[in-house]
This record gives sequence, C-alpha cells and structure tokens, in this order.
Amino acid sequence: MKRLADICLYCLAIFCLMLLALFLPHAGQNVMVVTGHGSSIYSLLEGTDGRVVEQLSSGRYIVQGEELDLVTRLYKNGAFLVVNAPPRFGCAQPAKDILGKFYYKEI
Repeated sequence: MKRLADICLYCLAIFCLMLLALFLPHAGQNVMVVTGHGSSIYSLLEGTDGRVVEQLSSGRYIVQGEELDLVTRLYKNGAFLVVNAPPRFGCAQPAKDILGKFYYKEI
C-alpha cells in the first residue's frame, strides 16, 4: 500500500510540474500582466523592451517583449502577476476568459 501511495505522489508531482511549465512565461512570448493596486502599466514597462499589445480589462494587459528577463523586470517594477497569454493559432477562435470576453479583439 505504501508503494502505491508513493507512485501516486510521484505522478501528482510530475503533473504539477507540467502545469507549472505551462504558466511560466518564456522570452519572446506574449504575457498577461496584472498590475497591482494603483500601479500603471507604463511604470511596470519602464526599463524593459516590452510593449502593450492589448488591454483586456482594467489592470490586465497583454505585453510582448523579447528580453530574457522581462518577467523578472516586470515583477521588480511591481507587477502583481505575470503568466503566459493564451495563444491564437491559425483560424481558431480566440480564447475566452471566465466571463466570456475575448482575450484579443477580432481584426
């Protein structure tokens, strides 16, 4: 029984690491930035090569940058949360958030 519990725990750990890899941003990808209370997106982007691609809502933005340490700099400048932005592939419908709003505007 202990062996089965160890195997289940190991599988759960691998699954959690795979999920974590999906949410950790990489250089060159669009990231979703959630600003902290009272901070401006432009103050967060100060000193980075990032640019605002889209404003999703008040305090949520899609940012694109090529720096390897963009995420680190955003956190240093006061970002509340930085995660991968949902990608769009080909002719697929844009991803929607929980409220049904599109992450990207239709062109």
